[in-house]
Amino acid sequence: VVCLAVFFCNFLAAGPTVAIVKTTVDFLGPQGPDFSAHIAKISYFYSTTALCQGIGMLFWMPLIVKYGRRPIYVISFILYLATGLWCAFANTYGSELAGRIVMGLAAGAGECLGPLTIADIFFLHERGAVMATYTAALSMGVAGGIIIDGLITISYDWRYIYYIASTLIGGVTILVILTFPETTFNRHPQ
Repeated sequence: VVCLAVFFCNFLAAGPTVAIVKTTVDFLGPQGPDFSAHIAKISYFYSTTALCQGIGMLFWMPLIVKYGRRPIYVISFILYLATGLWCAFANTYGSELAGRIVMGLAAGAGECLGPLTIADIFFLHERGAVMATYTAALSMGVAGGIIIDGLITISYDWRYIYYIASTLIGGVTILVILTFPETTFNRHPQ
């Protein structure tokens, strides 16, 4: 579940870049002499998401230590699902950019929760293989997002990237809510 969660944390980070031209036309108008400047403006969607994923870890880490792993998994994935839907239905540049920023903050939780959860569950001699699997899922999230999103845009509008990703993230969110236990060991019983 942890590897699946981290896969989807990066799924929407760079995946929609395959439709940057269609997204630019949708938000900033048809191609013209200043189209390259418009492409650069739309690229903020993806760079701010990546930046906020890193910043999000600074936000989530104290909450993870204070409240535990499970509540933060649940809250961050519900927020990630909500921002995926927000971006799917955004009609203005500002709304889409704000959605992508909040999406990055929400997705950042998965990247710091994974290693903590692995450290909680596995013995030291078992962590190497599990961390390798986690790192592979982390890397494949971006690549998988780009490949799958490219296939989606062949036949459908770029917004279907968010519709399909939100459906998949919703499935993972339900899986996290129903099956994911708290992995922090309480050393001070009350």
